[in-house]
Amino acid sequence: MPDRLILAIETNLARCSAALVGESGVLAQESVTLQRGHAELLAPMVQGLMARVPLGFEGLARVAVTTGPGSFTGVRVGLAFARGLALALSLPIIGVSSLEVLALADGESGWRAGIIPSAEGVFFALYEDGQTRVAPARLKPEEAQAALAGRAVRLTGPGAALLDNHGGAQIVSDAPCVLALARLAGPRDPSCAPAAPLYLRAALA
Repeated sequence: MPDRLILAIETNLARCSAALVGESGVLAQESVTLQRGHAELLAPMVQGLMARVPLGFEGLARVAVTTGPGSFTGVRVGLAFARGLALALSLPIIGVSSLEVLALADGESGWRAGIIPSAEGVFFALYEDGQTRVAPARLKPEEAQAALAGRAVRLTGPGAALLDNHGGAQIVSDAPCVLALARLAGPRDPSCAPAAPLYLRAALA
């Protein structure tokens, strides 16, 4: 039986990334760091990845995309492309918060948090052994700090250093996201994972 593939798309946090992941592992991936130009880069990037697998687009089983928080342009480009592709191919689409992907990028054991700074505080989410303890939300830094409650938490994301956790935190400024996105989206029910955007600035939403 052909390997049914997940196409994962991540266009937040100054990146444009895509990966093809199946039961046999990672078949292809590509990532470029950039501030602008997601719209011009994403389509040919995906086209190039699909050309590397025998069935091409016919081998896809679902599309996964990060939903933010992120820049208006980055989030919009990723979501629009993923929705259009899923619609054209009659595929389920899975939306996953960038905070969850950051927090669980290299595993799910223990306490893990994703933090992204914004002009109005921080976007924050907290997980224990992969289970949500604080759902992705915009918080004041002191609110996010209180949620950590002195626990030894792995803090990941561009806002990780803003939270001074005295419980022995491991601070990681960033982490590869697109493969974690595919891993998290694989078993998820599409009806419980809408591809709805979350922008860094509420005024742009």
